Amino acid sequence: GDEGRVGHFYGLSQSLLHVPLFVCAPNLAGGERGDLLDLRGLDRFIYQAATQGHADLETLVTKDEFGVIAERYPYAKTVEMFGEAYDRFWVCMFDGDLKAVGPSEYGFQLFDIRAEGFDSEVEIFDNESPLLDRVDRYWEEHRDRRVRFPENKKLSDEEIKRLRALGYIR
Repeated sequence: GDEGRVGHFYGLSQSLLHVPLFVCAPNLAGGERGDLLDLRGLDRFIYQAATQGHADLETLVTKDEFGVIAERYPYAKTVEMFGEAYDRFWVCMFDGDLKAVGPSEYGFQLFDIRAEGFDSEVEIFDNESPLLDRVDRYWEEHRDRRVRFPENKKLSDEEIKRLRALGYIR
């Protein structure tokens, strides 16, 4: 019911994004941090723990040129069940107390995420924010460019054979 929507298939609201992450790794000291992070660092953290016998918490919070990112891609079944409003792409980035949601071709929004508390946000109307350019640049460079799989496409015998070999189908 967040934002009057069904499920977690729509948007990138704070109540869906601002959730705790608990990690445990060999030789990792206990403690608590309040850093925002995205899960792109989690695979590096797990790899470090698995191959080196320890993991550095900084691996989780290290930021690249884009900072903290969340993405949501439309899911055909959700669009079919709940309508065209669910057929949009979402990318969001954070910069201090600001959160930008875009890309601009689907509608850009800017939020103050500290104005209302833990999981709330207040929309700010500012189309000049540098975050807009960062969201759009990320979208152009890194978006998922896979073609949507048509619902009525029949797999070829070769595709079925490859999927069986990989264990995806029996």
